[in-house]
Amino acid sequence: MLDHPKGMTVTIKTTWEQGLPAEVDFWSRWASNNSEAFRIDFEHRVRPDSVLQPLITDYLERSAPSVSILDVGAGPLTFLGKTWGECKVEISACDALADEYDRITESSRL
Repeated sequence: MLDHPKGMTVTIKTTWEQGLPAEVDFWSRWASNNSEAFRIDFEHRVRPDSVLQPLITDYLERSAPSVSILDVGAGPLTFLGKTWGECKVEISACDALADEYDRITESSRL
């Protein structure tokens, strides 16, 4: 629990729940936006040959034949790349808002 400046006790869960509508709204706009920035991000997320980012590979064993990554809070489409040299990359993406993201992707035909 966190102490609120006005003396109210606020839980992390309450704070998270209050932010959910804004999160869903952001991804709804993202899915329907045709701007260059959104298009580039979208293309990276859906490309099967997008390269796994160094912020991830720096922590992986380079000689491993395969890696498994759990992407918690992945949003509607994981931003993690999907290839890393000859290494097989398996990503399990999950998000507490998966049902909302399913509705967004279905209505946006992603």
